[in-house]
Amino acid sequence: MPRLYDAIIVGAGPAGALLGWLLATSGLNVLILEKQRLPRYKPCGGGLTRRALDLLPFDPAPVVEDLARRAVILLDGRPVFETLEREPVITLVMRDRFDHFLARRAEGAGATLKDGLAFRGLSGSFGRLEVATSAGTFHGRLIVGADGASSPTARALGLWSARRVFSALEAEVDFDRPETLDRFRGAVHFDFGLPPQGYAWLFPKAGHVSMGVLTRCMALKNLRPWFQAYLQTKGLDRETTVRSLRPHLIPWGSGSGGRLADDRGLLIGDAAGLTDPITGEGLYFAFREARLAAGVIREALDRGGAYLRRYEGLMRREFRIELAWARALAFLLYRMPGLRRRAFDIHGPGLGRRLLDVFAGRTSYRNLALRVLHPASLKALASPRSRRTI
Repeated sequence: MPRLYDAIIVGAGPAGALLGWLLATSGLNVLILEKQRLPRYKPCGGGLTRRALDLLPFDPAPVVEDLARRAVILLDGRPVFETLEREPVITLVMRDRFDHFLARRAEGAGATLKDGLAFRGLSGSFGRLEVATSAGTFHGRLIVGADGASSPTARALGLWSARRVFSALEAEVDFDRPETLDRFRGAVHFDFGLPPQGYAWLFPKAGHVSMGVLTRCMALKNLRPWFQAYLQTKGLDRETTVRSLRPHLIPWGSGSGGRLADDRGLLIGDAAGLTDPITGEGLYFAFREARLAAGVIREALDRGGAYLRRYEGLMRREFRIELAWARALAFLLYRMPGLRRRAFDIHGPGLGRRLLDVFAGRTSYRNLALRVLHPASLKALASPRSRRTI
């Protein structure tokens, strides 16, 4: 008889790997499938916020590249906020090493990890699913799609819906002079306004920096000129080597009617289509979704496949209100450049501080939005002499 897994997880990224660890430590038989050989490069800034780190049940120190205690926010090339904190604002990792680290932790907890094989299809019903791959068929009681923004698993489950996405271009930048890196160690840069309807970022790593540009304007088909402009803005267009320059899409919401679960399985990570609508941060959401999914899966294995549908309700309660406020702020930030400029002119330090508080889990986008969109704040934005702070 072929082995029957309690759960088959397609995708060994952070969401799938953490879910595998959570389920395996509960004593379940878990199979994690990954189409690429691990470790594999992943275009990503590799920034772990405090709120994301707080959801990890183990210390990622073995794969940490740098600790950013300084944060700089710029608008149209000019600094509007800068801070130096005692605790790291963002912990920096390379996603190939970080994802591999998480996958190995899941494997160490008892999950079976099979990389280098691709998902091909799905048949059967809850309790007796057949998962076809490029290396044969595996059997499981339920399936989890953790296989990215284009998720073949979501399509096989009939859960696919159009995604609203950021378009991003990211690369690793090496320096001909090692001392150049000293300018950027321990600091993260967020440059809003470049490109239009987006921002650029610079995150330091152990021996280089990760840089990228991101936009929600899908009319911008080619981000290379904006990436080159960002290099010039940072004085890095000479004596540097740009490698692994790759485009990628970051989902920040599903279309209307998007579903996340049925009687056979559910979606997490980018497959679920949720990231921060302002920054594109996905790791925090991946870890929260993995924890929600783990509880639902454990119950469903006892109560039946219909219980998996409770996952959608939990996701709505967990994220809907907060993301609605975040999207309202994102609209102001990316679609209303005049108001954005006024907001940073008047509230720059307060906005920067509260944005970092969101990253740290000390406040919410709802609280930030209520301050920015409060009638007194909106009146201040309309007054040329106002210098109120939030």
